[in-house]
Amino acid sequence: MITSVEQALTILDDQNRSDIEREMAGHYLQTHPNTKAIVRLVKALQDDDSGVAWAAAEGLARMGEPAVVEVCHALADHERAGDARLLRGAYHVLRHLADAALYQQAFPLMQALKGPASDLQAMQEADRLLRLVGNHNLR
Repeated sequence: MITSVEQALTILDDQNRSDIEREMAGHYLQTHPNTKAIVRLVKALQDDDSGVAWAAAEGLARMGEPAVVEVCHALADHERAGDARLLRGAYHVLRHLADAALYQQAFPLMQALKGPASDLQAMQEADRLLRLVGNHNLR
């Protein structure tokens, strides 16, 4: 049983753990959100195990704006931007946002993630959304 954020982070990082244990760690982090958890879950969107990536995306979608900010930072990162796993995971996060205003603001980014030249367009839209969030124009 996972009893702390630090333990969950350690399990999530341990590739020798079972996929189920790593998924459970992702679920634990979504119920105990903090900056470290959010950053690590965004990284998990690029995990080789699809279940771990899926659990991360589900958790991030539930975390709302702080998670969207970190997803946008990842998409705007030139070194990570073209990763297909990140693009799919980011789309999943944005598609399942519960906050209607945030969803509406993120919609152009979702379209960019599915369009032609998605890596470049997603970088531009992620940067745009970061400026909106930073200016508190979402609410």
